[in-house]
Amino acid sequence: MLAFDTGSGDAENSDYVSTSGGEVSIDIDALNVDATTQINDLFKIRNQGTQPAVVYVDPSSIDPSDRTTNGSGLTIDPQATGRPNGDYTNTSGVSSGVEDDQISLTGLYSDPPYEYLGESSVEEFVLESGESFEFGLYVNSDGGDDTGNLSDSTEITIVADTTVVPDSYTGDDN
Repeated sequence: MLAFDTGSGDAENSDYVSTSGGEVSIDIDALNVDATTQINDLFKIRNQGTQPAVVYVDPSSIDPSDRTTNGSGLTIDPQATGRPNGDYTNTSGVSSGVEDDQISLTGLYSDPPYEYLGESSVEEFVLESGESFEFGLYVNSDGGDDTGNLSDSTEITIVADTTVVPDSYTGDDN
């Protein structure tokens, strides 16, 4: 089970976030048009379960026209930073503007196990019981209208799956 730590002041950009009826909403209305924007640390995702889980955004929950990889207008890619098992450094092989430690929670719109730069990195998405990482958004606008393809109610599904934790995973101390 996942917990979303929002509005507690722990998240650097929690001013963009509100909650209602058990749902988390992110308001990106004030973003610049024709720009790439990163909003890291909107809220924290914490594993409240009793066993390790791979936490990711279900890639099918984001319409292809809303994806940064092939959409136009205003597009998004959910990001994770501050991962307990993450040791990611930006290289020339990834998009410019992506900060160190910022990595797609959709596996660039593929299912786990994710592959980055030719290396399996699904372990970077494992949260032990009680561990957390920060959720953020990488938002790109190609200069189209200010609403782009994102509707007022674009939904993103965040998954915690204990069945895809790799057999090779030995915990975050290794």
